[in-house]
Amino acid sequence: MGVDYVVMGALKKSLQKQQIAGEKCALAWFISPHGFGHAARASALVAACSSRRRGLHHHIFTTVPRGFFSDSLPGVSFDYHRLECDVGMVQATAFVEDVDGTIRALERLPVDHGPEFERVVDHIAATDCRLVVSDIAPQGLVVANRLALPGVLVENFTWDWIYRAYRDPRLNGLGGRLAEIFGSATLRIQAAPVCESAENGRTVAPVSRVPRRSRTEVRESLGIPAEHRVVLLSVGGLHASDVERCGFRPPTATTLVVPGAVDRVQANGTVIWIPTMGGPYHPDLVAASDLVIAKLGYSTVAEVYQAKTAFAYLSRPRFPESPVLEAFVRQHIPSEVLPKDWLRDPSATEIIEDLLDAPRPTGARPNGADEAAKLILSFL
Repeated sequence: MGVDYVVMGALKKSLQKQQIAGEKCALAWFISPHGFGHAARASALVAACSSRRRGLHHHIFTTVPRGFFSDSLPGVSFDYHRLECDVGMVQATAFVEDVDGTIRALERLPVDHGPEFERVVDHIAATDCRLVVSDIAPQGLVVANRLALPGVLVENFTWDWIYRAYRDPRLNGLGGRLAEIFGSATLRIQAAPVCESAENGRTVAPVSRVPRRSRTEVRESLGIPAEHRVVLLSVGGLHASDVERCGFRPPTATTLVVPGAVDRVQANGTVIWIPTMGGPYHPDLVAASDLVIAKLGYSTVAEVYQAKTAFAYLSRPRFPESPVLEAFVRQHIPSEVLPKDWLRDPSATEIIEDLLDAPRPTGARPNGADEAAKLILSFL
């Protein structure tokens, strides 16, 4: 009997060592494809979890292109599974939501049943996944419940909260089921700035990806003169002809860096075009810039907040998250909203010049990815 206890004690210690080493341990991630913001936040968490637990593997489910995660997660072990796991809000344009289109998409894509859902359940059951994380794709939490795995929700808003703001009975009805799913999470991590506090939520600082190269290295790699200020124009869908036709020019001794539809870095005077994916790492560009011009979105706000750079933003007045992000930006970041037609509006240049001269915040800022990773891994 005593020998059995010795053997069992040794076996228990061995299993504990395996768990600490992260052997045969994987996480499943269900990521909303509503823009790249959720993918950026989830990537920051995947990286933070892997840095804390050796040998961890990840299964990523989303329709966000695989290349985004390859750029964001070098050296991290993951498998990519293209899966339509969330609707979010269908966009008529980058700044206008399509409520009718959203309703049709929600009716077409069931999150908790159907052949595709069953295939995903079977796939995860056959892996070493021990936990499912959802940012903010509800299907991940349904899968976790089906497999009796811990389900972690990462959010600064949920879709039912967004839907309520549009005051459409059909949208609210569909959002009711999503609210039940979000409420079933084993752990609810709310990343500041939070739109609606949850009683059982664990709030963390803004979550953002971490730059890899220094400000000097990034600027030298792009051939930017040392005396120049840098403005990062991160507005999706821009082409070189858009900037050239409108006549917009950055202030004197300023280089404009623009991610766009190019396959390699191209310099045209004081404007440098870079590939949207596969080019310089976006958090590196943010950290190397003196000013960022972009749409008001979570991942941009979080990365600008970490970099302590200035921010000229394009608002989305109808989207319910916007006032919350704008209030946070106004409090913590040198910032100003740009006019709607800012590329052709002369006042935009004055706003940009003022922000370039504005004093920067000082002091270290916590990255919520570290605290969130601790909370996630505590369930393993």
